Amino acid sequence: MKNVFLKFSIGRTFIVQKDLETKSSNIPYILFFDKENLTKYFEIAESNLTTYKAFYLAPRPIGIEKITKVWNYFNVILVDNEEIKNTFLQKICPKIGEISLPDFLILIEEAPENDSAVIEINKKFCSVFYIEVNERLIPVTYAPFNYTHLEFNSDTKKTILSFGNEKNFTMSLLKNNEITVSPNFGELSNLYELDALEFVIKSIVKNEKNNIIYLQEEDSYSVINNLPIRHHTQKNIFTVNHIDSHFVNLIYDNDLKEQIIGIIYDSISYNTKDEIAGSDIVFGDVNNFKLVGKWKPLPLPGGDIANIEPWRIALGALKELLKSDLLSLELPIIKSVKDNPHYSYLFDAINKNVISYSLSSSMHHIIAAIGEILFFEGSVKNFDFFEMMLDETIKSDVKESYDIPIIKEEDYYLIDTYELIRNVLKDVLEQKDRRLIFAIALKSILINTIKLLKIISKEYSVNNIGISGELFKHPNILRITLNTLQKEGFNVFLPKKIPLDDSAISVGQIISFLHQR
Repeated sequence: MKNVFLKFSIGRTFIVQKDLETKSSNIPYILFFDKENLTKYFEIAESNLTTYKAFYLAPRPIGIEKITKVWNYFNVILVDNEEIKNTFLQKICPKIGEISLPDFLILIEEAPENDSAVIEINKKFCSVFYIEVNERLIPVTYAPFNYTHLEFNSDTKKTILSFGNEKNFTMSLLKNNEITVSPNFGELSNLYELDALEFVIKSIVKNEKNNIIYLQEEDSYSVINNLPIRHHTQKNIFTVNHIDSHFVNLIYDNDLKEQIIGIIYDSISYNTKDEIAGSDIVFGDVNNFKLVGKWKPLPLPGGDIANIEPWRIALGALKELLKSDLLSLELPIIKSVKDNPHYSYLFDAINKNVISYSLSSSMHHIIAAIGEILFFEGSVKNFDFFEMMLDETIKSDVKESYDIPIIKEEDYYLIDTYELIRNVLKDVLEQKDRRLIFAIALKSILINTIKLLKIISKEYSVNNIGISGELFKHPNILRITLNTLQKEGFNVFLPKKIPLDDSAISVGQIISFLHQR
């Protein structure tokens, strides 16, 4: 039987499958054609299926058994448009051996082979995926199927084209008081993908090349930063900070005129000092804001490779903490890395302090370092592995937490990440249950973040708190943070239309650029 592909109006193609093949590295999109099946297999209240149709959800036990085979969060779509349903029923189902609409189908982006059946879908599919938190739907990420349009009043006469973040890449175009957001292209990793994007950019730029402002991230390592320079001279290219983009999105989305404190707990983004940010507390309004706090940075031995080998961060932090021979610690991570023929030389370099490193205060890296100290198994973890573990663990009602010092450095506060790791290590050596230690560490991150927020709130006489960043795409993390802040008396703001993940960075670049200049 030939493979069947859907082709959307933007030209992207997705293979249609009846089962989820876990070996595929591309993101799966799970389609349901009625509410009953969606709520049967995934955790969501049926009442939330009226307004929005695309969600980021965890499977129920039967969903794991019948569809996903694993617990995780998945992109799930309710296809209840009758015209699209008829397209599936009449044109697609017969080609995949179905005489009626099945309980679900899987879409995975792939290029069709020459003999494949390609069926066009010209109707709008979905633009944004949402998570369900306290009976509210929060936008998480832009979808890959079509463009999104946002009204945006601006005095600028020029066209602005922004290039977001390479992890969840979108482009945004401001023209005639409207921001048009491209579909989510996912993670960009090489120049071949950039060449393919040239066609999209040329269709946008057309004859306006000399009247366009280009925006890109403040990240000298990003492959995306090759895109604007291909189209014009450096004088029309400006950079915007990643954390700033998240913060202004939150303010603009809530139409806030007053100052707020923003928690931006994120994955990987660079600042002007070539450090990776991602545990930032920001204060101000859309026109004027500043960093007022963050967690103390950890070393990334070997640089960016630590993003996919977080055991390096764990060993680098332990070495910095102990100032002595790592072999004095009886931890599985130390023995496993030292005895691994592929990594033993790296262990020696970290242990002897003869390896170059960059610094990161990313919450993603902090959590990964703690996770590796506790659960290292000798293999490279998935990018979101420990965040997924965090999302499941944080539901436990742990009362205990570590009291972490907060110090003032220059113009902002630092929460001492090393003291957090010192407490984790102490409990490991006292042979406490490691799952319990992980839960205590997570509770400590939340409690000490709120301790810092109280200090900042009092200092600036502000009670409004906003939440954004990649970490909060996990519903339980967002739910516990939101509930705890509200119990402490804070007035909390969440995204409404603009997603909180990195796919919305291109939107924030435009908002930040115009308001900051």
